[in-house]
Amino acid sequence: MPKIVDHDKRRAELVAAAWRVIARVGLAQTTTREIAKDAGYANGVLAHYFPDKEAILDLALRLALKSTTERIGEWVANHSGLEALRGALLLSLPLDDSSRLGIEVEVSFWGRAVGNPERSTYQHKSLLTWHKLLSSLVKNAIESGELRTELDPDRTADLLVALVDGLSVEGVLFREAYPNVRLAGIVDSFLDLLRATSVASRM
Repeated sequence: MPKIVDHDKRRAELVAAAWRVIARVGLAQTTTREIAKDAGYANGVLAHYFPDKEAILDLALRLALKSTTERIGEWVANHSGLEALRGALLLSLPLDDSSRLGIEVEVSFWGRAVGNPERSTYQHKSLLTWHKLLSSLVKNAIESGELRTELDPDRTADLLVALVDGLSVEGVLFREAYPNVRLAGIVDSFLDLLRATSVASRM
């Protein structure tokens, strides 16, 4: 009797292996052979699920972004004001094993987006969604009296995007110099600068 293969499970295993290989050796050195080896399969198995290396790498990126988006969405749905904003920022940083792997994959793809219109467009759409969410969270925190009323939500979101991108790179490339407590501390220090005077005075 032929063995029944759970194709969705195997595809997920291969993508997870791709994440691990990318994080371990970088995109340039990632090969289908290394991905298959990490997943415990023969190299030919990948051909049954992905036409080439680019296809599996693109899916790895999309799933990394999707995982981060879902975690942030769940947090925001259950919190409000400055707490919702702070949590969203922290969940977008490499502060645990799950988020670190996803962010390592995402950061690894930034360079590949240069000169690749399709990949650049996809990542830009993801950025616009992230910016829109941050702007909304800033606006809500202003309305709740936790952030300064003179702040412009869109401009503040620009600054927060730059902050998160910079800290993500530092956290991935210089892990020892930027441990979790430092990354979170920088976020809190920046948010302190945005706090309403009445709130900051009570801290």
